[in-house]
Amino acid sequence: MKQSIPWILLSLLLGFGLIFQMMNTKTDLKTAYVTNAKLYSEFEMSKELDRRMKEVQLARKAIMDSLSLELNRLEQMVNNQKATDNDIRLFERVKNEYIVKQQQFVEDNNILTQQYQQQISSQLNQYLKDFTEESGYDYIFGATGNGSLMGAKEEYDVTNKALEYINKRYRGEAK
Repeated sequence: MKQSIPWILLSLLLGFGLIFQMMNTKTDLKTAYVTNAKLYSEFEMSKELDRRMKEVQLARKAIMDSLSLELNRLEQMVNNQKATDNDIRLFERVKNEYIVKQQQFVEDNNILTQQYQQQISSQLNQYLKDFTEESGYDYIFGATGNGSLMGAKEEYDVTNKALEYINKRYRGEAK
C-alpha cells in the first residue's frame, strides 16, 4: 500500500494538471486571412507614395531630357568640322554630367523606392496588428500566393474589412 501512494498522488497531480490545462486552453481560435497583394495595393499610403514616386521620376526625367537635348546639340556641333577645342571640352563635360546624373537618379530612385516600401510595410503591419487585436482575432494569415496559405474558405477572408480599417487609421479617422 505504501508503494502505491506515490503513484496515486502522481496520478492525481497529473490529472488535475491536465484538467487545469484543458480549462485554460482556448479551443475556439478566431482566425482569418488577408490577401497581401490587395492589402498593399489598395492601402491609401501605398497609393500616395506611389504618386510621389512618379512625380519624382517625372521631374528627374525632365532633367535628363534637358541634358539629352543639350548633349545632342553639342554632339552635332562637335561633329561639325568647325568645332573648337572649347566646344569639344564642353561636349565632354556635358556628356560626363549626363552619365553621372543618370547613374545618380537610378540609385536615388532605388533608395527612395526601398524607403517607401519600408514605410508602407511598417505601417501596414502596425495597423493589421491593431485590427487583429481590436477585432478579437487570434491569427490573421497572409495569403501571398507562394504557398504560405494554400487555400481557405471565402468566409475567412477579411481583406476588405482590414483594408477599410487600415485606410481609416491612415486618414486618422479610427483608433
